[in-house]
Amino acid sequence: MLSRAKKFCLTALLSAMAISAQEASAQTIKADVFLYSYNDPFIKELSSYYKDPSIVADFKIGIYNSSQDMLAEQSLISRALTKKTQGIIVNPVDANNVKSLIEIAKKADCPIVFINRKPSDEDLLSYDKAFFVGSNSKLAGNLQADIMDRYFKEHTDADKNGDGVIHYALIEGEVNHQDTIQRNLGLNDALEVKAYKYEKDVSIVANWDYNQAYKQFSNYIANPAHLASLECIFSNNDAMAGGVIHALQEKGYNLGQNNEKYIPIIGVDATSNGKTLVDKGYMIASLKNDARAQVMLSLKIISLLNEGKSVDSESLGLNVSSQSLYVPYSVIE
Repeated sequence: MLSRAKKFCLTALLSAMAISAQEASAQTIKADVFLYSYNDPFIKELSSYYKDPSIVADFKIGIYNSSQDMLAEQSLISRALTKKTQGIIVNPVDANNVKSLIEIAKKADCPIVFINRKPSDEDLLSYDKAFFVGSNSKLAGNLQADIMDRYFKEHTDADKNGDGVIHYALIEGEVNHQDTIQRNLGLNDALEVKAYKYEKDVSIVANWDYNQAYKQFSNYIANPAHLASLECIFSNNDAMAGGVIHALQEKGYNLGQNNEKYIPIIGVDATSNGKTLVDKGYMIASLKNDARAQVMLSLKIISLLNEGKSVDSESLGLNVSSQSLYVPYSVIE
C-alpha cells in the first residue's frame, strides 16, 4: 500500500504540474496521442485527461484510435510526424513490437512516450528520447495477494471447508500483454509465502473484456462442483471482474458482502465502474492505476525534452530507471 509520505510526494508533484500547466507558455507544444483501442474502460479514462483543459493548457493535443491495428498505428504516427508534431504519446497495440515506432520517431528527432503498456528496456534505451510512464504491474499482483490473504484472516469462514487451502480463479488479460504477465507473476510470487495455501482451480483469458469474462465464467460455473469449490477470484482488471460478478449474481452470489453466498474478488484499475462494485460490496477491493498522474507525467516529459532539459528523478520527482517511470498504486476498498 502507498505510504503517507509517498502519497504526499506524488500529490505535491501533480499539484505543481497542474499549476505549471495553467501558466500559459510562450509557445504551445503540439503533441499527438495514439491509443490502442477506445473499447478499453481504463483507456477511455486515460483519454479523458488528455482533453482536460487544466492539464493540457500548454499543449495542442490530437487523439487517435489505432483500433487494435499495428499497421494503422504506425501509419497514424508517421502522418503526425510529417505534420511536425513535437511529441508522440503511444498506448501501443503491441508493446512487444514497437521498434519501428521508435525508429521513425528517432529519425524525426521527436520525443516518444509510451504510456500504460511497457516496451522492453532494450527498445526504450535504443533512443534517448523514448520513455515509458505507467505502473508497476508486478506490484499490483503483490498487493492483490496481500489484500486477499488479509480478507481470509478476517473472514475465516470464507475458507469453506476450513482446510487452510484457498481455491481460486484467475481472470487474465491478453496472453502476451506485459501487464497480464507481470500481474500474474507478482500474484503467484506473493501467494507462495502466505499463511494460507492457495491453489488455482482455473485460469480464464478474457482479454480485458467484460463480455468475454461474463461468458467464459458463466460456462465455468455452470458446473455446480466448480462453483461449490471456488473460494476467491483474482482479476487482472475491473472490467473482467464486472463480467465475473454479473455471472455470479445470476447464481445468487455477490449481492453484497452480507449476502450468504459470497466469493471475494479483487480487480485492478479502480475505474468508476470498479469503484462502484467495491462501494456496493460486490467486490472487496481494486487497485487504483492512476491514469491522471500518468497523463500528466507523459506531458511533462514531452515538455522537458522540447525545452532541451533532462528527464530524470530530479526534474520529475519520481525515480527514473531505464527511461521508465512507475506511478504507485493505491488500494480502494
